[in-house]
Amino acid sequence: MKEAPMSPIPVARPLAPGIILPRRLPRHTVHLAVSRSQFGRCRYLATSTLGRWSAIVATDHPRVALLDAVQAVRSAIPDGHIARVAVRLAGPAMTRPLLTDFEACFPQMLIERETAADGAALDRIQADLDARMRADAACVPPLVVATDGSVVKKATGSGWLTELGDHGLRTYPARPYWNHGYRVIAAELRAVASAMDAIPHRRLQFLIDSRPAITALLRWQRSGPSALSTFDNAVDDSRTLSRLRTRVGDERERLDFTWVPGHGGVPLNEGADSLAKLARLRMQGVVPVDEYPTRAAAIATAFADQHRAGTHESVAA
Repeated sequence: MKEAPMSPIPVARPLAPGIILPRRLPRHTVHLAVSRSQFGRCRYLATSTLGRWSAIVATDHPRVALLDAVQAVRSAIPDGHIARVAVRLAGPAMTRPLLTDFEACFPQMLIERETAADGAALDRIQADLDARMRADAACVPPLVVATDGSVVKKATGSGWLTELGDHGLRTYPARPYWNHGYRVIAAELRAVASAMDAIPHRRLQFLIDSRPAITALLRWQRSGPSALSTFDNAVDDSRTLSRLRTRVGDERERLDFTWVPGHGGVPLNEGADSLAKLARLRMQGVVPVDEYPTRAAAIATAFADQHRAGTHESVAA
């Protein structure tokens, strides 16, 4: 039987002039943490072998601050290098499609959520960032914040207002098996939780017109989450309130709770009450969606101005 001829051994051909083979670009890992520092402000801290970056960004949205942080890092990365940015972000987690959109804005930047390997480095950065924000907050006087809730049947709203006019309001579906009293207390406490989330480090002096809410908060502040009250079965049923119970104990040093009479002419309390009612009316479909933010801002400005005017008159007297 005749054997088939063997194929010739391949021989590499020289590259044509002007052709450059691809090469692996040097890669730097950057660890980046972004947190809210106060209402309307976020702060970031990033570190790598190339340096450290930190700044306060005028936004209430950590994702917007992330753009500023990545731009600062990108400007320090040498040409021809790739930066992998491992991100720890306050608030909702970044989805992969959103990270891809971010990468499209910054060539040669790989933006990723943190992995287990990044945990230790990001823990150190987060601790450093939190310490900086606590130090900043300690340099300013406590901020006065009034909170209130509004409940009509299953429609629930809560609102808070600071002496500077910063404010927030939210709606919540009421638990159908809670009685009206529990719903009112829960609305008051949810307003406190919302204000603490929006102003995470500064010392806060809360003005609250609900004695049961004040009683629960003071008990948690003194004894921590192990303190029991008649309202605790409702707290255990709510993730927001359960988390608030723990935070009030952990952050007791920056919190002060003062009772004020409801509808007693305290401007910030009246403003928080109006914001809570506005949120509840929005849930009931009474207030149009396009008017909701405008009305809230007008209420906050009017009552905060009235509070400051009364404070100045008291000082002058």
